[in-house]
Amino acid sequence: VLGASTPELAGELSPEEQVRSDVEGSIRSLAETTGGVILGRAGMVVLRGRRHAFHVRLDGPPDRRVQQAMRISEIDEVEARRRCRDTDRARRVYVKRFYDDDLDNPALYHLMIDSTAVPLDACTDTIVVAAHAFWSDPT
Repeated sequence: VLGASTPELAGELSPEEQVRSDVEGSIRSLAETTGGVILGRAGMVVLRGRRHAFHVRLDGPPDRRVQQAMRISEIDEVEARRRCRDTDRARRVYVKRFYDDDLDNPALYHLMIDSTAVPLDACTDTIVVAAHAFWSDPT
């Protein structure tokens, strides 16, 4: 309809874009103030190229991730498979829809670990050592 106001023309954001803007704002605020660990919400894309952000991906083969989820969350296999499938799909769609990027793009991460093959305590230790080395390197 001619003359109809669209969110873009009116200077307003669609509800979807407002959610994206709010999430990005909270990620940037955390990164620029106290710092912290950001799980999901495409933090590796939102903070891409920022020297203070160290991007890690914990992953593994689907069947081993299901087994790990069963142990950690004390859930049955059906529920673990559902959660893994739903979470993977949601993250993949979010990154593609909002940032036109691929969750599996290794360029998004500084470190990728198969956390089903490496004990979680060792994953944590590796991340800490790697992050310190990353932040200590002046280049």
